[in-house]
Amino acid sequence: MDWFIKLFTREEKIAGLEVRDDYLRMALLQPGKIGDKPSTEIRFLGEEPLDEGVVIGGSIKDKDKFVKSVKKLVNRSPVKISFTMVSIPADGVYSKVSSFPKTIMGDKLKESMDLAMQFQLPDKPEETYASWEKIGPSDRNEVLVATILKKPINELVDALSSAGLRVVAVEFSALSICRSMDIKDSETVLVRAPQISGVEVFIVKNRLPYFVRVLPKEFLSSKDLLDKEVDRIADFFGADKGDIDRRIDISEAKIIDSLSGNPKIGENYGKWLSSIGIAMRAMIPRSADDMISLMSVGTEDAYEYQKAVAFSEFILESSIAVSLFFIAVFIIALASLSSFQQSVIRQTASISTTPLPNNSDQLQAQAGQLNNTLAITVGILRGTVDWSAVLKKLDADIIPGITLNGISMPSQNGTMSISGIAQTRDILNNFNATLEADTFLSNVNLPITNIDQSNNLPFNITFTISNPQALYYAQ
Repeated sequence: MDWFIKLFTREEKIAGLEVRDDYLRMALLQPGKIGDKPSTEIRFLGEEPLDEGVVIGGSIKDKDKFVKSVKKLVNRSPVKISFTMVSIPADGVYSKVSSFPKTIMGDKLKESMDLAMQFQLPDKPEETYASWEKIGPSDRNEVLVATILKKPINELVDALSSAGLRVVAVEFSALSICRSMDIKDSETVLVRAPQISGVEVFIVKNRLPYFVRVLPKEFLSSKDLLDKEVDRIADFFGADKGDIDRRIDISEAKIIDSLSGNPKIGENYGKWLSSIGIAMRAMIPRSADDMISLMSVGTEDAYEYQKAVAFSEFILESSIAVSLFFIAVFIIALASLSSFQQSVIRQTASISTTPLPNNSDQLQAQAGQLNNTLAITVGILRGTVDWSAVLKKLDADIIPGITLNGISMPSQNGTMSISGIAQTRDILNNFNATLEADTFLSNVNLPITNIDQSNNLPFNITFTISNPQALYYAQ
């Protein structure tokens, strides 16, 4: 059975998707070689413009148009893409670097961060997704923290799911750019990245964004105003973290050597840095990815969960297809038996109206055998359970947000069960209420588990059939 599970839960290729107010850009990378040297191969690189107002500040305002644009972009890929990591603008993202004593490491560091995020973040913990990662050289104990409100992330994940993409991780664009930009480890660089909604200014140190700020749209209209604000940012950073080596616009940035000169990228490296940077993260083994992800779970858990959901959907669809096949076979068999029964009736009627020949005893014996066969056939039909009626009822009761991954029906008179995953506790309670209201079912029972968990809730609901006799094909 292991080989069967591995066949449908194999490692999937993960694309990198940049979501901006004006464009979607996607990259899919894979390891390659140039001669004997390892390199990075670009399998797909594409972009799709977005109409004005579809996305504002990284938040989706028109889901239908957004989904349509994502599908157009994905359909141009020569490789089927089902999983993605997403890079979003820094609008709405709060990030900072925190320092801890060198003695706080491992579990102690995790406990300290969990405590710090309860009190030091700008929004309520229950309303935000927060994440952190260890940064900086080994002689310093520094942590990069990032947080964002849940609502725009949930809407983004939902929209991408509607477009057929399963989201594994979400990070802000400065993180993605730092990964793909050609910069020395020892350099401190200030980067200006103009966008429709404003100017993203971030300072890269140790190849990570130590400072990020999004300037309002007004700074796009005045170079002097922008230069003065950038000077203030540089002075503020320099007073605490040291001097800045150089300042660049994103259009002047170079890409890492392994991708430099690639004809698919062209000469305008700046516009591809974010999508390629997040695609580079997608190439890292999930078990080794402990970087910031602005979702409810880490990247490894998110990836495994999405694979499990995909596998569950496949099993459910396969079960329905198999059930329909057996229903069709049964209907054909039933029709054949009915035809056979009619033939027997006609033969019996013919026998009753025909004068008895000399060998009438032999014919009577044959008629008796036919009657026995007919009685056995009727008995088989009366003892056959129509399981498709249960499947149809359950399918009609399923509500959006519920994914089934298991059905157990040991007997029509016994206790049956269904298991799966509910997106939220409210959805799970509504689903349970729907089953309880269904007169076809009785003794519906949902054990209360995972009280502290509010999203992606596993469940197992038991029930019985109100009238088991109604499941038989013939009475």
